[in-house]
Amino acid sequence: MSNISRHQAVHASDGVSSSARVNAAEMTVDFPFLTQLAIEGRVFMAGHGLEQAATDGIITTLSEVTPTFILMAPAGGTIVIPIWAEFRLMTEGGAAPDCYLSYVGVDRSSGLTKTALDVVPVGQLAANAVTSAAIAAYTVSGVTAITDAQTVLLARRANILDNMTSAEMLTTLPNTETMQRDPLGLSYDFMAKFHGAFVLNTGQSIMFHTVTATTVSAYGVSFLWAEIPSSVYEPD
Repeated sequence: MSNISRHQAVHASDGVSSSARVNAAEMTVDFPFLTQLAIEGRVFMAGHGLEQAATDGIITTLSEVTPTFILMAPAGGTIVIPIWAEFRLMTEGGAAPDCYLSYVGVDRSSGLTKTALDVVPVGQLAANAVTSAAIAAYTVSGVTAITDAQTVLLARRANILDNMTSAEMLTTLPNTETMQRDPLGLSYDFMAKFHGAFVLNTGQSIMFHTVTATTVSAYGVSFLWAEIPSSVYEPD
């Protein structure tokens, strides 16, 4: 029996057995998997920076081949675990856009025209983190057509008035002008909703489409996700 006290964490080298960490009730203390991945430099964020201009949603008719934002697994080698995402309507001007967030269950990783979002590792400096393999991008086009049977709608915001903050709510409901909530944002917590069961593999993705039939609107995005090597975690 080892001399290790209860609650004490011990680093074990690969292939070397060690005592488990237990609490006073002799129950094994598990370390959160996502926290471990963050320490290993396998958790990433991407999105608009502090002073970066928002992204125009220039699409006037819904088209699956032109999403505004995507988070996509590469064609192979890496499994992407979405954790959280937020999409923010940034412009003013009286437009009434629709926004669609969907899961795409087929490989659409080839043939894309896109602009990559800046990726920032969580828990590690970039020099010490694993290089991200996910495709996090905006103003995407060239997506191979997707049928209804290949995608599932996760969330939708319809007919959003993007002057709601500066005009309508300012005069009718002033207390919304606080930092407590964003009336023009769409936040989606994959980990809370799916309890870790939501993963992207072999070119699968989440796509955020926008449609603005009148004035062009602009959007901001934040993605948070983890990556694991498929060679380790996929069954043979």
